Amino acid sequence: MQVRQDELEFFIKGNVSLEPAERPKPYGWLPDECWKHMSLLSEQFPDKFATLLDDFEQHEYKWKRWYDADAPESIKYPKQYKKLSGFHRLMLLRCFRVDRVYRAITDYVSSVMGNRYRQTLFLASPILDVVRLTVLFGVLFR
Repeated sequence: MQVRQDELEFFIKGNVSLEPAERPKPYGWLPDECWKHMSLLSEQFPDKFATLLDDFEQHEYKWKRWYDADAPESIKYPKQYKKLSGFHRLMLLRCFRVDRVYRAITDYVSSVMGNRYRQTLFLASPILDVVRLTVLFGVLFR
């Protein structure tokens, strides 16, 4: 699957706007930043995420359970989002749980490039992580 440039940019940056989301956040448990990322995702990629905000509001329990999971990238995503492609799943995960993105990337790379590349992703230093992941993205999405 080819990853589009705008999808990669969203995945790397998220919503960097200093303005709050136009639509009010429906639930207090969700961090403001997550809501901003979700809002931008649904706006920029309506082919996959047009109903994301409505789905989130209408099915709080499912989303909260997924959000609170120890490894949400490893369980079924809520609603129709369980049918998303690997990279689109990364984009959605990035909105909710940026702390789990690194692990999800290793799974994604394994599925796209094979397990032999997985070992090179487990790094010791956070600085090296950023540098090596940047290089990896350059190779994967050139």
